[in-house]
Amino acid sequence: MFKTKKAISVLLTLVLVLSMSVTTLWAAPGDVVDPTAPVSLTVHKYLSEVPSTTFGDGLTPPSIPNLAPAPGVTFTLTELVNVTQDTTIDNCQKGTFKLEGTTNGAGEIVWSTAQNALKQGFYILEETYSPYNGTVSASNPNGKIAAKAAPSIVTLPFGMLGTNGTEYNYNVHVYPKNVTDDNYKKTVVSGADVYKPGDAVEWQIETPISSQDTKAYKVTDQLDSRLTYQSASVKMLIPNSSSPSAAMSEGSDYTLTHVNGLVTVTLTSDGLAKAKENKVIFIQINIQTKVNDTAFQAGDNDAIVNGAQLSFTNDGSSEEQKIDIPTPATITLSNLEILKTDKKGDVLADAQFKIAATEGNALAGTFMKDSQGNELILTTDAQGRASASGMPFSEVNADGSINVYLVEIKAPNGYELPQVSSIGGGTQPVIYKVVMEKGTSVTITASSGQQITYNPFSGGMTIKNLKPGEGGLRLPVTGGTGTIIFTLIGLALIVSATLIFVKTRRASSK
Repeated sequence: MFKTKKAISVLLTLVLVLSMSVTTLWAAPGDVVDPTAPVSLTVHKYLSEVPSTTFGDGLTPPSIPNLAPAPGVTFTLTELVNVTQDTTIDNCQKGTFKLEGTTNGAGEIVWSTAQNALKQGFYILEETYSPYNGTVSASNPNGKIAAKAAPSIVTLPFGMLGTNGTEYNYNVHVYPKNVTDDNYKKTVVSGADVYKPGDAVEWQIETPISSQDTKAYKVTDQLDSRLTYQSASVKMLIPNSSSPSAAMSEGSDYTLTHVNGLVTVTLTSDGLAKAKENKVIFIQINIQTKVNDTAFQAGDNDAIVNGAQLSFTNDGSSEEQKIDIPTPATITLSNLEILKTDKKGDVLADAQFKIAATEGNALAGTFMKDSQGNELILTTDAQGRASASGMPFSEVNADGSINVYLVEIKAPNGYELPQVSSIGGGTQPVIYKVVMEKGTSVTITASSGQQITYNPFSGGMTIKNLKPGEGGLRLPVTGGTGTIIFTLIGLALIVSATLIFVKTRRASSK
């Protein structure tokens, strides 16, 4: 059974401003640079809920609402040499002058001519270290920064290309931000409470993209072996648009592969260009799957958990960075647990059970089969326990509860099978109708006609066996209408089967 885990915050770092192109570096306003003027560079490190799609102008913005500063992040500023019109982040040449700094409590680093001998020229700014190591605390509320910011080229002074375009900015500000993991989303679109073999499941992945400076982008999803891939589609999510989403075309915008359950979506160069042109901030991937027959198996394995991983490379870097979505999505299968005891309550090993989808099947000896085509037999272990998950049930009641039918086919050595008298003489095994409800109660009806309702407990359903002589069988009793009531003697039932219904949240994340 899937256990709730404490989600840790994972952050995707994206350079969002001042990733300046070469044309910006060489823009020439009307006045002349004062070569003797001192310069400064201020780095502001913030955490943003969504990636930005605009370039900065090197100025201090009037306000930055709802953004948390990121202290303790280290940046390196290195002078560039032999800069030409063709210089880019990928081919730039680094000189020997280098400065290193760590953001303070306000998320800032300030380098200046007076304090650091900073001089006019071209530089490359690189994020080199982050202290966000997954520990969430009052001093570190944002958890882990899993990816470095893309490097950016900075020119000091910076040409202001505003309304007048007649000045240079000698005190430049840059704002590389981090996107929180609320924007990493993996959800289940299909809305069933519980799944069985043959059911369709649609998974949705949303991952942020810095469309202005990403040169490689790939999302992978390793499906659980109990899921079979059907199809997939990809969309761009476009902010501040009359059409907030747009489909991408397989082949031209992205490639799609699915091998041994590994689904891989990779944006092509055309897809990246389209994302940049539309200032896309998220990529949305929908994957259609089906629960296969291997889901029905012995054991307490009723959760199918599905995560995803983003791999990307930013401009100016050859490093492929990989980030797992912090909170995977989950669907739940049906689950039945049995505890076998004797009259005294001592556990019994080696009792065997089979499960049927209907009462008619149980009477006919037709039981649920595993993926190999064999009737699944549940055998109690040394602790007297047996369980099954992923049952291919067929009876769903109006209130959403589910029926399955349990029959004990072999008692432990030295014990008798629970049986009732049959109409034609002799005996037959007791059939337990298990009604698993959405609430906290589960109803068992034995073929004796007796019905008992209990609240579930962690031990599951307890069925007791008697030794020879500890109990007996009563003959059928006929009523006025010819109805025969079977009464089971010497069998004590403490019933509690659990079926947990988990609805995965359709969050925006992740």
